[in-house]
Amino acid sequence: MSEEWLYQCQNCNARVGCHKGTKRPLGDVANEVLRLKRMETHQIFDGFWKKKGMSRTKAYRWLAEQMGLPETMAHIGGFEMEQCHQLIEICRKEGAKHSA
Repeated sequence: MSEEWLYQCQNCNARVGCHKGTKRPLGDVANEVLRLKRMETHQIFDGFWKKKGMSRTKAYRWLAEQMGLPETMAHIGGFEMEQCHQLIEICRKEGAKHSA
């Protein structure tokens, strides 16, 4: 990690990592609780779209449509806690629909 960039708030320790080899942030700055929720959300969402046989691009278009977001805003790295909960619930409901 010593070679990777990181943005961090000196006051509250909120932070965000960067895309490998760049200074481009992976999302918005977040505290530890939100970072962990975003990781959980990514695990659930990634498992969902892979199980459905979607491409990553198609999956993010689906995410935007399901959540009523423009595609430019459909990134888990920018989500707040409520949006993470919402996406997890959508994935669970959609997954249950097709496995029942």
